[in-house]
Amino acid sequence: MSKKDKAVKLSVRMLKEGINIDDAMKQKRKVNNIEQKINLTKIIDENGITAYLDDDVYTSQPWWVKYLDLNTEVTVTSTPSCILFYTDTNSNRILVYTFGNGHNILKSDVCEEDFGLQVTLNVLDGSKIKSIILSSPADHTKQKQEISSILSSVQDYDFNATKDLIEKLSGPIKDNYKDIFFAPTGRSSLSLKTKIEKSEIANLSVQLIKEYKSEEYKKDIFLSSINNIKKATKTEQILLDKQLLSKLQNKNFDNVYLADYEIINPEEFYAYKFGRKTFFNLDIYELKDEDFNSPTILNRKIKILKEPPTQNDDTNDKNKENDDVDEGYIAWSLKKCLVAEAELNNHVFYLSKGIWYRIEDTFLQDVNEKIKKFKCENNFLGNYFKSYNQCEIIDGKSEKCEGLYNIKNTTGNRKLFDKKLINYEKGRIEICDIFDPSNNIFFHIKMKNSSSSLSHLWNQGVVSERLANISKSEDTEYKKKFNEIAQSDIPMNRKIYFGIISDSEDLPIFSKITFLDAVSLLKGMGCSEDNIKYFYIKEVDNTAV
Repeated sequence: MSKKDKAVKLSVRMLKEGINIDDAMKQKRKVNNIEQKINLTKIIDENGITAYLDDDVYTSQPWWVKYLDLNTEVTVTSTPSCILFYTDTNSNRILVYTFGNGHNILKSDVCEEDFGLQVTLNVLDGSKIKSIILSSPADHTKQKQEISSILSSVQDYDFNATKDLIEKLSGPIKDNYKDIFFAPTGRSSLSLKTKIEKSEIANLSVQLIKEYKSEEYKKDIFLSSINNIKKATKTEQILLDKQLLSKLQNKNFDNVYLADYEIINPEEFYAYKFGRKTFFNLDIYELKDEDFNSPTILNRKIKILKEPPTQNDDTNDKNKENDDVDEGYIAWSLKKCLVAEAELNNHVFYLSKGIWYRIEDTFLQDVNEKIKKFKCENNFLGNYFKSYNQCEIIDGKSEKCEGLYNIKNTTGNRKLFDKKLINYEKGRIEICDIFDPSNNIFFHIKMKNSSSSLSHLWNQGVVSERLANISKSEDTEYKKKFNEIAQSDIPMNRKIYFGIISDSEDLPIFSKITFLDAVSLLKGMGCSEDNIKYFYIKEVDNTAV
């Protein structure tokens, strides 16, 4: 291959099967809430390569010129947008190369969601990873990026193969690829550097298509456990989308959550906006008043605001079900932000980052078999009355929801520990919500309104038990607070019970996995399996009583 002296950075995507070039490109764009036609000029049409140049080149003065009172003749001309397609006749796949703001010419949801990640997995050396970005459907509200000063294997990072998904990773490329490209990373889009000339893009494209289809990474001892899950077929994806849409239309948000599609720069975030509604927490219940009856609702955009919206924004942003999002804004389709679980043809699937995955049947059966022994009936605490959602003044303080439920169930010789926080090395935590000295039960209670809240529930039990063990030999704040409220020493044979306030008795699969992880940790601290239980607290509507 011919080489340039200086490497160039390329951004590459792959169109989904069945989508052609014309269908992939927008016809219009919005700039400052004004709809404009996109004028494209074909500049290349040869050897499977077609490229277009955006005719609209804007000259504008940066905002900081006036702000700093500089010479007003200072101007900046934006880079023209260019988009290049390579069509491979052998595989019938189309790659997209974007330059400048060329990615804004593409419609949303026309590209494979895992192209960049799959290629990266197959070309990196699994023992020499520089950085990873992780997410977990079990704790979907959090994503994290880890960067190491020393090249390490994935196992040296904080990665749990049973519940974590790797979104992106980077590191040195294998030797046999270094003459073609290097520094690959990405999830949907693939970012890479290369010194090859434009005339070699066809050869590069063929290599990238090969790597996308490959499962070479499964032969790497360090990478074989990464995202080792099966995507749903195209037919299954369609049926699962219909099932999800039906749940949304019926406002059934059980096992349906919202999560950021990717990590947002904190300096670029003010709030989320969906249609005309602005909100700060990406919570599915923020959309409870939305009309989900349109079949294209899943393609509607969640917009990331950098600053408070103006009155003009609210007037012009009309909940359109298309790609009309102002250029310069981050916007994700609703489907990409949904985390959901569903059953189809006796198999369990979950949705993450816009892709449905099928959970291995044997793995699911193993998890369900293991967790059965820990479930018990609620023979301890009362039902959760819907009236608890209304505030009550108790001892001069306003109480509602879980707090009010805990107070109402602290009867007899039970002790209330809810909101009685103690300090430990990672922050502050409750010893439990309610302690029953008659049976040495530490009750940890949460409403099942998200899978992440259940993850927090299990974690609270684990941390509390660890601090209790430390208190055997040390005078800790945990010991002092327990003695103060319970008027007794910390019992030796502790029982750890988790109460879940929910209408349905159904744990999401990843909540089951994190529960079993918590059980393993508790057993490692010397806690007997028989002393670990979870149970459901029924919600009862007594608001009319």
